[in-house]
Amino acid sequence: MVNISQIRPKTVNMMRLFKKRLASPEQMQAILENIGDNERNLGSIPYDWFEKTLSTDERGSFASMVFDIFADFAASIRSAWFAPIPQQKISMLQQNLSEHVDKKATVEYLAEGAIGKAFKFNIKDKNYVLKIFHDVTGLDLEHGKNIEVANAISFCHGTKPSQRANFFFGKIAREKDKDGFMVTEFVPQGKNAKSISPTEMEYHRFYIFDDAKRNTVDGKRVDFGGIRLNYSSKEKEQLAKKFFPILERIDKKAIKKLLENERTASDFTDFLADFWDKYSTCGMFSDEYKKIMRLFESGVFE
Repeated sequence: MVNISQIRPKTVNMMRLFKKRLASPEQMQAILENIGDNERNLGSIPYDWFEKTLSTDERGSFASMVFDIFADFAASIRSAWFAPIPQQKISMLQQNLSEHVDKKATVEYLAEGAIGKAFKFNIKDKNYVLKIFHDVTGLDLEHGKNIEVANAISFCHGTKPSQRANFFFGKIAREKDKDGFMVTEFVPQGKNAKSISPTEMEYHRFYIFDDAKRNTVDGKRVDFGGIRLNYSSKEKEQLAKKFFPILERIDKKAIKKLLENERTASDFTDFLADFWDKYSTCGMFSDEYKKIMRLFESGVFE
């Protein structure tokens, strides 16, 4: 397993690294201390943005230009909090996209939150979202310019397209950088009201501790802040999928049966250790988990 906290970006493919594992704030801090300017651009420009006649070298130059267009716009409107956005800045972004990418490109302001501003734009008759991060640090809470691009790569690689907006490309920002951004799929409000709630995600790879309702549209997660890794290995994730439903429904008979078998008792104990370690760390317990705690206290495991 790659030790993220000890890697040097010049020797490791960042996209491959973030697809393999969600970086913790501590690991991300180590990456940011070593990463160079040319490693901060991550992801891929949508295929249909390229002219079919471009050579390989020309495609590379085009991609770099697109990154620069969005990075320059990000740096020009960065603010600490809810500062007004001059309309001429938005018009300039639209002009640049119209001149270099699609002459029919449009850009409009969408929304703003504590971590950044969002814009909806259209290229080649498809809608996208551009998120510009505020000039604040949220690394300790898995939010913002330092970590959300990495979160998006990991989360999209580890979940189904039906569970989240697609991530296309973005730029990680270090503390000194003002040009952090990401481009994702625009998800219109639809009839699918089902959201990826924290409870639903408990026995999957990721745990979402941010406001799931606000950051989920039509059943898809559209914001990549506030995401943590649920389990420390694929093996523990598989154990969680097997055992968590038993805990969730407070099935005492099933638990006792597991403990009677030496093999399943060992696996179950490993899962419980990982489970309690996670929740004691983040300090978040829903009513369901309080029931599980009372189950422990009742002596059913003795």
